[in-house]
Parts: sequence; C-alpha cells; structure tokens
Amino acid sequence: MTSDHKKLLLIGCGKLGTVLLDSWLHNKTFHEIVVVQPSLSAQKFFENFTQLTFVKSHKDIPLSFQPDIIAIAVKPKQVLDTLKNYTIYQDISLFVSLATGISINRMHPVLGPKANIVRLMPNVAVQIGQSLNLAYALPSLNPAYKNLTQKIFDCTGKLIWIDSEELIDTLTPISGSGPAYFFLLTEILADKISEQGISKETALTIANQIFLGSALLIEKNPNLQELRSSVTSKGGVTEAAIEVLEPRLPSLVKEALGAAMQRLKQLL
Repeated sequence: MTSDHKKLLLIGCGKLGTVLLDSWLHNKTFHEIVVVQPSLSAQKFFENFTQLTFVKSHKDIPLSFQPDIIAIAVKPKQVLDTLKNYTIYQDISLFVSLATGISINRMHPVLGPKANIVRLMPNVAVQIGQSLNLAYALPSLNPAYKNLTQKIFDCTGKLIWIDSEELIDTLTPISGSGPAYFFLLTEILADKISEQGISKETALTIANQIFLGSALLIEKNPNLQELRSSVTSKGGVTEAAIEVLEPRLPSLVKEALGAAMQRLKQLL
C-alpha cells in the first residue's frame, strides 16, 4: 500500500482524539479513516469528510477495512480492556498508544507477542501543530514502522524518539505539563507589566513575544550559557534579577516536578 493510501482506525475521539483527527484530515494524512466512539459526539464536527466513518463499536467496523495504523486514544484505565476487541489486527497493523502509564509490556499479553506497538505522548500544543511528541518502541520494532509513525505525526509537531520506556512517564510532568508552567510564568510577567498602567491585552502580547523570541533564539543557538551571558551584563539590571532567581528556582522546580510525579503515580 502506498503512503498516499494509508488507513487509520482511531479508537476514542475525546479532546485529544478530535484534535488529532482534525489535523490528519486537513493534512490529508490518511486515505480512509474509521473512528470508534460509542457516543458519536464528535461526528458532527467532521460531516464534510467523505473518507471518514464513525461507528459506535468495534462490531460495526466493516470487515473489509484493514487498518495500517490503530491509534488508541481512550483513557488509560480503559486501554487493556479496549485492546481485547482489536486482536484481529495484531499481525497487520501498527498500534500507537497515546495513553499515559500503560507500558508496552502490559499491552503485548493482550495483543500478542508479535504485535507492533509504539507509545507516544503529545502535549497541548498539538492543537496548533506544535506538539512535543515523545515516542518509544521496543528495539525489535521494524524500522519501517518507526518511519511510518514519524510521517503520521509530522503534521502534529516535533517527534522525539527516546531509548527508555520509563522516560515516557518520567518526562510526562515536563513534556506534558510543561506548557502549564510556561502559561503561569507568562501570566505572572503579564500581570507585572499591566501594573505599570499598560492594558492587559498589550501586557500579554509583550510577555508572549519575550518568550517566543527567546525560544526562537535557542533554536538558532542552543548554547544557553552564551545566550544568558549576552543578556546579563556584569553589574547590570538582568544580573540583579538572576541573582535572586538562580539560587531559588532550581529547588522550586525540583519540588514542583516531584509533586507532579507523585500525583501521576497515584492516578495510574
């Protein structure tokens, strides 16, 4: 089957599933898509796409439909029970799990030892095609499937393969929750700016542009020490602020990430 005629089976179409589906449809990633969603609540958003079919249950999937990729976008607690309904595809499909905390070793007994599985964790920026997608697969996975995963998620953001599955969960409080930390810091700076008599809208624009420009500078020059030095003059204004932040910020971030990881363990 050519790359222009890939078929997708999307299991679950909640918030994440809807965003991914919208991206794949508008980028014409798949030739044919079947979505399994018991409520069919997302169907009304995609009425104009003829290559798309919604069904309530795995029992309603056409027998002739042979998916190249199966994206699992249900809640973590539902994953293993849900996969039991899709074992007929274990030899022909790539399973991409988007669920937090459900390891490949837990999925293999359900799907079979030869099933092709990738774990992938996006973040909220998937809404604008700028997600950080962390991906992991067993070393035995055919490289063609890794390449296929890369192509499928190109339109959603940047995909980074990591070597240890444990890192998927360890990095979740950073990769998944990280945007919230950024939003909070932006909000704090915007509030401080608005205290100077500037409108909240303009203050937010200023704060956002500070971070946007800084992020783009890092892409151009990844030497963070050099970038910091270029802004921090000896005895200057920036140095005074850094001298306050540097001793306190690392321990505060460590404490925050520890709290996030502890909560993640409680939820799984």
